[in-house]
Amino acid sequence: MIGKVEKIINGGWGIIRDNNKIVFLNYVLPGEEVEYSIKDKAKGIFWGETLNILSPSPYRKKPECSLFGECGGCVFQHIDYEYQTQIKTDIFIDDMKRIGSMNIKPDIFYKSPTYGYRIRGRLKAKESGKIGFIKKGTHTIIQIDNCLLFSEEMNSYLLDWNKQKNPPFFFQQDISYIENHDKSIHSYLSHSPKDDQKQKLDAFKSTTYSWKENSNSFVKLKIKDFEYRIKPSTFFQVNKYQFENMLDFVEDSLFKTEKAIDLYSGVGFFVPLLLKYSKKVIAVESYTESIKLAEQSFPDAKFINTNVDKFNFVKADIIIADPPRSGLSKYVIGNIIRLKYKRLIYISCSSATFARDAKILRDNGYSIKKLALIDLFPQTPHIEIMSVFDKL
Repeated sequence: MIGKVEKIINGGWGIIRDNNKIVFLNYVLPGEEVEYSIKDKAKGIFWGETLNILSPSPYRKKPECSLFGECGGCVFQHIDYEYQTQIKTDIFIDDMKRIGSMNIKPDIFYKSPTYGYRIRGRLKAKESGKIGFIKKGTHTIIQIDNCLLFSEEMNSYLLDWNKQKNPPFFFQQDISYIENHDKSIHSYLSHSPKDDQKQKLDAFKSTTYSWKENSNSFVKLKIKDFEYRIKPSTFFQVNKYQFENMLDFVEDSLFKTEKAIDLYSGVGFFVPLLLKYSKKVIAVESYTESIKLAEQSFPDAKFINTNVDKFNFVKADIIIADPPRSGLSKYVIGNIIRLKYKRLIYISCSSATFARDAKILRDNGYSIKKLALIDLFPQTPHIEIMSVFDKL
């Protein structure tokens, strides 16, 4: 079959409309005429496989990774970076119109260096102990000796690990490298190593290992004037080039106040900013390990270790929310509306759920004052949304 790609939607899928059918294809660009076949059908949607690009887009480029199309990570690597940013902007605008019933564009788009931006990554292991990523659309592990998104130090670790004749098996490793800390790779293992495995780990002199029963080690990450304690096992933003942009966006949106609340606070990324402007800061986070680190970093804030959906909301002037991809729950958004916070700073990693929540907020007396897109994940279809809502 032959068809023309209409646009790219969430997830990086290209859409072709064929005889009242909607066909989803990977690795295509808007305007391209392609030859494809149908692989699967679910709920009236057809999932296809691109067989041949008949009329390539002028924005198509040769992928730099030899595993492109096999590894499920960089599904945009065939697209010129400037055009990647346009596609992501178009996806956001389309979701806001289709889901949020709003005609709105971002005020600014924060671009990023396209490679070497990640400070951490999650590796899976083959039965042989070699580590890598999950192959797209399968449960198979692909051995990775070099990822273009990682730093040289992280890639050296991958290569040295996979060079071993019989590497110790850990089904998962979370690794991180912080340039301004101790120049060491930190790896959090999926389970405690046995004695013979510890001997092999000892050979990695520049690597610090931890696991559930031995997880006291942490690294210090300095951003601007703030110092954070983080671990490979705790969530933290991955793109080192965008840390200051995110903090600057939030600081530009703050004002002097008595009380501020930070929901889904993690290890306290926004907490030191709130402490500059608010006499009292309440931070809410469900992951105990993150709370412990945040309390050590920023003892002047009050940290509450609970699920945000169980938090007893109180009055404040400013509230920050950085939820998971599912967005704000009915409980959370209901309390925001009920308590009429003057300003909501909402950070989202999904334009679809952001559009849904923005519509609810708008219909309940909130308006968008400022809006930015931050490219935390170049070469992928993901985008971070930073926004400021004011109560009318």
